[in-house]
Amino acid sequence: MTKPSGYQKYHIFIKGGDEVATYTISTGFLRQGAAYEGWRNARYNLRVNGKINITNKLFVIPNIKLSLSDSYLSNMGPTEERNPVLASLLNPPLMAAHEKSNIGAT
Repeated sequence: MTKPSGYQKYHIFIKGGDEVATYTISTGFLRQGAAYEGWRNARYNLRVNGKINITNKLFVIPNIKLSLSDSYLSNMGPTEERNPVLASLLNPPLMAAHEKSNIGAT
C-alpha cells in the first residue's frame, strides 16, 4: 500500500538587537516524499518577531508569520476503490496485497 519515502527539513534562525529593539527571524522549508502514488507535500514558512521599547513601561511587539503549502494528495474518498488506507482496513489480512475483494458487492 505504501512505499518508502524521503523527508527533508531545513531551518534558519537569526536573532539580534539592542536595548531599544530586538528581533527574531526564522525561515524554514519542509518536503515530504510520496508515501502513496502521486502524493507530495512541501511547505515554506517565514516568521518575524520583535520588541520595540518606546519607554521603560511602554513597548510594542510586532509579530508576522507567513506560510505557504504546496500539496497534492490523491483522492481519499469514502469508497474502497479511491482510498488505499480504507481498502487495506476492509480487506481480510489473508488476502493477497493486489487482489480485489468482493466486500460490499451484491
